[in-house]
Amino acid sequence: MNLNDVFDEKFPHATMHDAIIERVCLDYASREAVFDCSICIGDPTALAEETREARHRGRLVFSGLLYCSIEPPDPAYPYQEVEGIWIASDGPVGNDHVPGRQLPQNLPEDAFAHWFFANDWNAFIYVAAQKVRFEWSGG
Repeated sequence: MNLNDVFDEKFPHATMHDAIIERVCLDYASREAVFDCSICIGDPTALAEETREARHRGRLVFSGLLYCSIEPPDPAYPYQEVEGIWIASDGPVGNDHVPGRQLPQNLPEDAFAHWFFANDWNAFIYVAAQKVRFEWSGG
């Protein structure tokens, strides 16, 4: 699954690359994980930096949550000095992506597993769920 597919046409250049996760809410009773994010929506081909680096807030909502695993920050990184978790890259979880990690493999057929790399932490976040959607803030 490509999480960039969760964005609608409102911001055609929206991408999870360089997103900042500002808040994580895990609700195991309702099996939901909500990531409040600042998303890069700028046109990467724009000449003006303001247009290229434009951001908008929203919520990435995982429902049918199966697991959410957040690695602790690497103590050698300046994680205490940053506001939010800067996502440098993300993608589907594959056997080759999690060396030394044991993540559940027996997921339901309709489920997906995804990873995020927290650049300022030098750590990974792993989420498995049955559905995902994105809701833009402010209408």
